[in-house]
Amino acid sequence: MNPFSLLVDDLGVGRVQRRLVGKELRQALGDRQEIRLLSTLPPKAPPTRWQVEPAPGRRLATLLSVLSGEAAGGPTVWLSAQSMVLAAPGDPFEGPAAALRLSPGVRLGLQAALAVDPGAPEYAALAAKAMALLASDFHEAADAQIEGAALTGWRPLPYNHPERGGIVDCRRLTARPWYCATAPGAGAWDERFREAVRSGEIERAAVEADVVEGLLRPSALFQLDNDLLPAGDLPRTVLDIDTATRFAEVRLSDDRLHKIATVRYALPRKRNAPERPRELPSGESFRARRGIRTDGELVLWALDVGRFAILHPWKFAGIARTKVRALAQGRKTPQGKKNKKAKKKKDPAQLQERRGLKQNDQALKQERLAGKQAGAAQKRARRNGTKPSASPGDPASRGLGQRAQEAARLAVGHPRQFAGIVLRKAQAALGRRG
Repeated sequence: MNPFSLLVDDLGVGRVQRRLVGKELRQALGDRQEIRLLSTLPPKAPPTRWQVEPAPGRRLATLLSVLSGEAAGGPTVWLSAQSMVLAAPGDPFEGPAAALRLSPGVRLGLQAALAVDPGAPEYAALAAKAMALLASDFHEAADAQIEGAALTGWRPLPYNHPERGGIVDCRRLTARPWYCATAPGAGAWDERFREAVRSGEIERAAVEADVVEGLLRPSALFQLDNDLLPAGDLPRTVLDIDTATRFAEVRLSDDRLHKIATVRYALPRKRNAPERPRELPSGESFRARRGIRTDGELVLWALDVGRFAILHPWKFAGIARTKVRALAQGRKTPQGKKNKKAKKKKDPAQLQERRGLKQNDQALKQERLAGKQAGAAQKRARRNGTKPSASPGDPASRGLGQRAQEAARLAVGHPRQFAGIVLRKAQAALGRRG
């Protein structure tokens, strides 16, 4: 096997998994190959125009610098640390010369492993392509598909894949043995974990820190406290704690929780406030109306809306429904009650429409009351030991409040997606009006 440099992408990986995968690679490759961890290298600052979180921006920027030759002095292999090395993968550069070897048909941002050979004849074109992607938008670079030869041996595949080699792909949350004790290949990972604890390579402090940060399942601490009990013998109650744990990829960070708890939602404007423009031709005008200059501020705006929806779900649903209807019908959103003189001057069609909205609100209140009565009847029936009568539809359980709560959860968990949905719905409503 010719010498090459191995760059392991360990950003966002816990201490336990980082040490295990490093040990597995040293045992598989020996001392002939240089193994470098991305977290130990000088940070590669992503372009400021990308406006993304530090970890994905640094990862993609470093990967493009490897392709362009800036961070690769010779043959280099890129490998994700979200994997298990069960056997020696072999020579990644075996076969005809090729500047790039990777998984064909997979976007650049989702490549788990690739091999770069600066000595290949077509490497100059690859380096120019990488520099062009580095100067482009983040999503354009992450979604790019670069042509290259197929990577054999070093390509990570799922544990149960029939063509799997020596490297197991564990990037899916349900396929990570350090997150789920019943994941595919959990037995092999657990054996390596207990062996590293016995030899002193992994100490209790590292396990506790990973569990607190959401990078390791809590049952690992239970194993340490019970003579390194195998993962297959863990009691069901301990496995239920692992299932209920929100790991780092899906939990809200401390900074985001702090913003949700401290940022105040802007109250509606008063009736004598200056009128806002009615037109919404594009996303730029939407941002300008609210003083949003960057994608980060757009995310904060979505978090504000989500916080308001959590605190006041019915009020949030009513405001959203009224605003969308007003945009679709080409009129201004009502800013509050008007005086009697203004009511007399209103168009009869608008008055009729307002009466219809009021009737709809009354119908919703009646549905809520019917749902409460049905629930009370069911409780009484259960208390008396009789079979409760089925309520048709149960509108209170699937009404407007539930949709508001779902929108609130979407706004908190996925603020960028929620902001995009709000923009598209408003623009679609204006398109129907036009």
